Amino acid sequence: MARAVTRCDRDNDGDTIRLCNPSESWGPRSAASVIADIEGGLYTYYTEYAGTRARIYVKSRGYRKYLTTSADGTTANNLDYLPAC
Repeated sequence: MARAVTRCDRDNDGDTIRLCNPSESWGPRSAASVIADIEGGLYTYYTEYAGTRARIYVKSRGYRKYLTTSADGTTANNLDYLPAC
């Protein structure tokens, strides 16, 4: 099942810590919960702008996992540019 993300919260370092979509019945979900959902195959997450979807992926840097969107030619649907939950 796919979940649309319309907002996210970031910490002082700019790291995504929560995802949400106020118009749907889920969330806010912590980044750790979203990572578990994605890795466990329970849900996929995406952002959307002007009809273009950007899937949210889990990446690792060292031992640290984080969330990022797929590259699609626009920054408008990147997690960094979404409003806060």
